[in-house]
Amino acid sequence: MQPKALHRRVNLRAIRGFAGIALFGFNGLALAMVGSSTFVKPFRPDYRPVARVSCPQSGALPRTLIDAAACGDLFRLRARIAEGGDLAVTDPRKPLQGRTALHHAVQRGDKDIVEALLAAGANPDAADAVGNSAMHLLAMRPRTESDVAIVDTLIKAGADGRLRNAKGRTALMELLNFTTYSIDPVRVDMERIGGMFDEAEAKGPVKALPLKPVQAGAGQASGADMRQDEAPSAGSAAPASPQGAETSVREALEAWAGAWSARNIDAYLDHYASDFRPADGRPLEQWRVLRRERIGGASSIDVKLSDVKILVDGSRAVAQFRQDYRSDALKSVDRKTVVLDNVAGNWRIVEEKTGK
Repeated sequence: MQPKALHRRVNLRAIRGFAGIALFGFNGLALAMVGSSTFVKPFRPDYRPVARVSCPQSGALPRTLIDAAACGDLFRLRARIAEGGDLAVTDPRKPLQGRTALHHAVQRGDKDIVEALLAAGANPDAADAVGNSAMHLLAMRPRTESDVAIVDTLIKAGADGRLRNAKGRTALMELLNFTTYSIDPVRVDMERIGGMFDEAEAKGPVKALPLKPVQAGAGQASGADMRQDEAPSAGSAAPASPQGAETSVREALEAWAGAWSARNIDAYLDHYASDFRPADGRPLEQWRVLRRERIGGASSIDVKLSDVKILVDGSRAVAQFRQDYRSDALKSVDRKTVVLDNVAGNWRIVEEKTGK
């Protein structure tokens, strides 16, 4: 290239750069430096990215069904389901108004939570405040490797691909719109998902098939299994058979109630994990002090458990039961739900909730 020609090209590029900054800021600079129009999309004033779900940083404890789905907390979500949680309850946060736990799970790409919710009877066609179903939200986000399985699960659960949101678009239309006017570098199975949406829109909802909850493997450990002050041992894995695991959980609950009745405070507190979170939100050490005062201050305590129902999922278990508590100062009958982790071969309580 001749020196004069090179000089003219440099000057031209500089002029285009300054013009881009003046008109559109530094994004305009980037466009001005690209000589090709291949990557320039038409200006779409009506295109707005859909609000993405986020895990609440200051939500109530124990986590609600909505918060568990938003945070990807499968174990606590199953606990809320076991308690009879309302699957139709919606997120109160303004950008996410009207969205159910299923909306959150699908937008997160969380296949296990999607299956758990649908197996419990969640409505696959529930619409948020702007008419988006779970399938709409999946269409309007970057692809994940679990998307094909999630769409297949939704369709088998009876999701209607013909539903339109407030903009009058089906899930297929939103998918086409998203892939045209947004940057999604990982386009995993895009054509396959589009074909599934297209077929669902053409045929309408299929007859819903019953879904079975996905059970974790017997040796699968949760993050709560490894704690700072509780070292794992050779027997730290949960029992191999569901029957054996349920029996060991039941025995742990009976031992917990027995220590409480005997006012053996140390044995009672030993049934709680080091990361146990009190339902009232108070610090664990403060809760321990309060429990010592209350149990030690009673002259007699009798705790009986009945109607015990236990669900074991790998190294975590959820138990529901009727608790009959009697002391010299108080008598109460409550429905209680506790979540336990298998820690070093022993079941420890990590969460508990009491209701009438």
